[in-house]
Amino acid sequence: MSMDNESDILKFWKENNIYKKAKEKRKNGPKFYMCDGPPFATGGIHIGTAWNKSLKDAICRYKMMQGYDVYIRAGYDTHGLPIETQVERELGIKDKKEIETKVGINVFVKRCKELCEKYIGLMNEQFIRLGVWMDFDDPYITYKNDFIEKTWKTFQKAYEKGLLYNDLHVNPHCPRCQTTSANYELEYHDMVDPAIFVKFKIEGKENSYLVIWTTTPWTLVSNVAVMANPLIKYVKAKVGEEEWIFAKDRTQAIEEVAKDPIIIVQEFSGKELVNYKYFHPLKEETGRTRPQPVVMSDEFVTTEDGSGLVHCAPGHGPEDFIIGKRYGLEIFCPVGPDGKYTELAGEYKGKSVLEINDTIIERLNDKGLLINAGKIKHSYPCCWRCKTKLIHLSSKQWFIKITDIKDKMSSELVKTVWMPDFAGKWMSNFVEDAKDWCISRQRYWGIPLPIWKCENEQCNELKVIGSSEELGVKLKDFHRPEIDEITFECPKCKSKMRRVPDVLDVWFDSGNAVWAGLKDGDERYYPSDMIIEGKDQIRGWFYSLLGSGVVLNNEIPYNSLLMHGYVVDDKGNAMHKSLGNYVPWEDVISKYPADAVRLMALSNTTWDDLKFNWNEMGEAKNELMIIRNISTYLERFYKASSKKAEIESVEDLWFKSKLNSLIKETTEHMEKGESFLALRKIRTFLIQDMSRFYMKLVKKRDDIDILYEGFFTTMLLAAPFIPFTAEGIYQKSYLKSKKEKSIFFHEWPKADENGIDKVLESEVEIAKELTEVCNSLRVTANVKLRWPLEEVVLVTKSIEATNAVKHTDKIIRMLANVKNVKTDDKEIIVLSKEINDEMDKETIKKIEELKIKDEDKFLKGTIEINGKRIDYTKFIIVEKKGYVSKATPYGVVLLKIEMDPTLKAEGIMSEVRRRIQSMRKEMKLVEKDKIEVFVKGPDEINEIIKNNGKLILGEINAKEITIGIGGKVKKTWDIGDEKVSIGVSQLD
Repeated sequence: MSMDNESDILKFWKENNIYKKAKEKRKNGPKFYMCDGPPFATGGIHIGTAWNKSLKDAICRYKMMQGYDVYIRAGYDTHGLPIETQVERELGIKDKKEIETKVGINVFVKRCKELCEKYIGLMNEQFIRLGVWMDFDDPYITYKNDFIEKTWKTFQKAYEKGLLYNDLHVNPHCPRCQTTSANYELEYHDMVDPAIFVKFKIEGKENSYLVIWTTTPWTLVSNVAVMANPLIKYVKAKVGEEEWIFAKDRTQAIEEVAKDPIIIVQEFSGKELVNYKYFHPLKEETGRTRPQPVVMSDEFVTTEDGSGLVHCAPGHGPEDFIIGKRYGLEIFCPVGPDGKYTELAGEYKGKSVLEINDTIIERLNDKGLLINAGKIKHSYPCCWRCKTKLIHLSSKQWFIKITDIKDKMSSELVKTVWMPDFAGKWMSNFVEDAKDWCISRQRYWGIPLPIWKCENEQCNELKVIGSSEELGVKLKDFHRPEIDEITFECPKCKSKMRRVPDVLDVWFDSGNAVWAGLKDGDERYYPSDMIIEGKDQIRGWFYSLLGSGVVLNNEIPYNSLLMHGYVVDDKGNAMHKSLGNYVPWEDVISKYPADAVRLMALSNTTWDDLKFNWNEMGEAKNELMIIRNISTYLERFYKASSKKAEIESVEDLWFKSKLNSLIKETTEHMEKGESFLALRKIRTFLIQDMSRFYMKLVKKRDDIDILYEGFFTTMLLAAPFIPFTAEGIYQKSYLKSKKEKSIFFHEWPKADENGIDKVLESEVEIAKELTEVCNSLRVTANVKLRWPLEEVVLVTKSIEATNAVKHTDKIIRMLANVKNVKTDDKEIIVLSKEINDEMDKETIKKIEELKIKDEDKFLKGTIEINGKRIDYTKFIIVEKKGYVSKATPYGVVLLKIEMDPTLKAEGIMSEVRRRIQSMRKEMKLVEKDKIEVFVKGPDEINEIIKNNGKLILGEINAKEITIGIGGKVKKTWDIGDEKVSIGVSQLD
């Protein structure tokens, strides 16, 4: 089968059941269960989900190659408003009520399910195209009966433990979605709202007012009291013909908004205000004409802003609700689920609370009660699903009492390995502030609340089920409306028990994924050894898993957690279609191979945000090409050696050491959750160490067994990250010799620590640096690398550098193209005269003092003077005729650039050989095709070719080189400073 592209490899994996066979091969190994955090099945994937799935895939492939029995079943979150809102748009539903009155719950729920199935199919295909190995044939899906039933079991356990309760409470509420939200779901955005000072007329006192401040004028309709702090000082002030009461510490703020001067006439304690009553500011509009009380609250009334008096609407504020309960106030909430006032709001009936602020402000002004209307920019909660501004409404909801198990949740956190560490600290802080979990939602497409309640109001007996058997009848689908038709006889009063019509919070769905996502019979894999999701899941999935785990099993259900960042644009901004910076997945995968996406994304520090950049995608693609070129080279030139070299060369010893170091370090990084560091080192080894360094040293050798085996080992390390590339190379270059059907049937390499020589690795790094310096000196002196030079000298007193040059002599000679390499500790290192033009005498003096005191520090080329770091590297030289020099931390490199006739002839022949090889390539000739060559240039070059031409005949596979004009293909080349004509003909 062809392995020329990723689609070929996908076909190979599928037709040969490679994933299943790779798993079967490790079925007796230790278990490794990664619970796939289920993405919402509401559309195709994007770069963020691609990064997430690639991370999971890389780690699971790594574990599999280590011999683990890996369990990772793809999962999909399907319930809730993300799907409901799409179906509403599709069916033309304008109001939640129309789902029942116009469409029918059964039709609506069926369409929700169909839409999920469509998206699950699409996302499965996209994840498979990305190269992800998971159980996509049978994913766990939150709408399926088996998942629902296992979730009910957790809910029932909460009931049995006394953690479930139903109560009137004020909760965040989305008027668009017409359902409540849990506090941890809130998404905050900066918004501009009104900020008004209003007068409440005091009962029994002419022209006397309480001054309050609010940023939600619409809640004034629901006002039932004013809160004062009994511990702070208040004042009565004369303002024109009126008396105002407000906190003493807020006098300046009141003066800034009052039209008349303020004269303080009395000061008193806040507790005295308990004797006051006032009239509702909108009494005529709402019909609330009775005087209302002032109540005390030292925890919710401060003097940090406002007036020191707070209007209290227990139906619309969590703090107000607490005070309302404390003082027996009416929990007045004249607002419906749609965010519109009910008939209890008087003339405001039918008006949207999100659109009424200006109207109310205008009315207050007309009534002479408005002191000032300003604006305030503040952080305000919005719906995480549709981004609508939330309101707070009082309603009866079902809660899990997290406050009762919060200590247990906190203590369980320390049992998990958090990667990075600070993720655990974030989680701990979040749990510390956790409130009771509002678990009910007033919607349709969700796991039905498994609560049946006696319809006899004097009884109110509850029945909470935890399995399908407890239903008493068999249902094909546990969703609404079928589940709503099931009733029970009340065991107490014999009345009928009907199901509470709510559905569960979708976070409770996914919070059961670790156990509900297991197939029946696979319970042995519990708990999850690792979970991986983005940092937003601290308040989402990580938290719901923890809460549900403690409810069901009194434990945290995951042993380790790896948290990743967000995908943002190259400027660090969140990607949104509205901003024009969103990159569709289709655009990426149509231009780049999946392995390029994986290589780019998986190299990013996991817990940092990933800045998507097209240039980095291009770099990743180019590196994949370089890696494939290594394979192509081996296909062309590798032949198994019959015997091993008696003495291994220094480059081979270095290569083996580096490879074993790589195996050791990548394994350590993978175990620490630092897969990005592992991949970066693999990339560096393949591109820099192997392709651009080691292959240059062995390209003329017949014995390249070490390269062949080393490349295979490196492909094993790279396989979890770039599976298509690794598999393709294996099938082309290694299948015959390694026998196994797939690279993923092989085990993860183990390091031979006896083969690691860190001293040699360090010495070769020095050799690399010296070679780079030599090449930069050639550029300075305008001498091409192909022209051989006589020698390079490292002027140094460093024993480390001297030993490095001694042991890597051959490497430096080959890569720097010099005949001799040596060290010298006698030459004098000085500062060039040019330093006097750029630096003052005092600085130069200190540099010279450093040279005398510590030459090693001096050679580093920088010095700090008065807190400023000064670089003087370019002024460190050794003066020697015929040489150019450059400083390094190891000493000064001297490169001899004068060439004798022998070196010049060698350089000419190198240039001629390169040009002939270039022409062979243009003629599309292969190595076995024999040619004849004609060369004509100046007399000096003709003579050099005449005397040395036979030396390159084998390399260019030519019968002969003739001095003169000829050949089927002719070109004129610049060689040195001369024009040379070269002609080439293929011989039959």
